[in-house]
Amino acid sequence: MFLFGALSTGTSQKNLDPEIFKPELADKMSLMIQGLVVLFVGADLLVLSVWNARKKVRRQEAQVQAEPAT
Repeated sequence: MFLFGALSTGTSQKNLDPEIFKPELADKMSLMIQGLVVLFVGADLLVLSVWNARKKVRRQEAQVQAEPAT
């Protein structure tokens, strides 16, 4: 929350010199940064869940192979 608020405040049109940096570009860039933050935080959880699911499948396969054939 603090990061998103700082991005919005820092890229507001009153804080930027329009001759140096276009205000429309700053607004779009802050939205892109917010999206990337959400994406990377979500990707971390997704990678961990896929990793744990693969471990579970490998354990189950190992148990099936270890059991004697009947």
